[in-house]
Amino acid sequence: MRRIVAVAFMVLILAPLAWASKEGGIVLYDRVEVTFFNDGRQIWKEERAVKVLNMKGVKEQGEVVLPFSTKHQRLKVLYAFTRLPNGQVLKPTKEAYNMVSPPFEAQAPIYSDLKYQTISMPGVTPGATIYYGFTLKTVKPYMKGQFWAANYFQERYPVEESSMIARIPIGRKVKIKAYHMEVRPQVTREKGHVVYKWKVTHVPALEKEPSMPPTDELAKRWPSRPSHRGTRWPGGTSTWPERPSNPAKR
Repeated sequence: MRRIVAVAFMVLILAPLAWASKEGGIVLYDRVEVTFFNDGRQIWKEERAVKVLNMKGVKEQGEVVLPFSTKHQRLKVLYAFTRLPNGQVLKPTKEAYNMVSPPFEAQAPIYSDLKYQTISMPGVTPGATIYYGFTLKTVKPYMKGQFWAANYFQERYPVEESSMIARIPIGRKVKIKAYHMEVRPQVTREKGHVVYKWKVTHVPALEKEPSMPPTDELAKRWPSRPSHRGTRWPGGTSTWPERPSNPAKR
């Protein structure tokens, strides 16, 4: 919107806009940076730009929804605005920001700490582009000394550019898996971290079909699993349930 790093994503290369007309919009870019700490804390930063193509997109993109845990995480919206086709920029008013409970809270009180930060975006019309960025800090680790994350590089809209940077503390061995992806990460070191970088372009939308498998089995994604310092966590990606660490992608 939120560790060891595992990558899961599925990428197909097609013409940039040839397949976009039937969708409500197109993701111009989705840029994720996540930094992990040895005690299990993490900082997830994400910036997105989505161009609205038609009235379907107006309905789908009129409100940004960012889920987070009030018990474990701190959410900060860095910016949000709409750029109209004529170049005019509109920013949401203070009243456009609201904190709400998920609709299933009454039936699942175990998730009472889950809240939605919603932003009603102004001036969303066909041809407009919405921009927003946020940070999601895990201040109280779900499991002390361990961390995990997952990122999707493919979604319901075509994606022009999707990238992820993951910073892992040096000395931690992590298990990283990339699903439906041929792109390998660039690996460097900086300031006490091993840095993994992925970037894909011109990713087609996932098309919803009758009886289609779950999105996890189709989309290009990057999942990560917890590990103890200096050891590799055993088991496959199905061993640990994944938290919704990429809340902006719906």
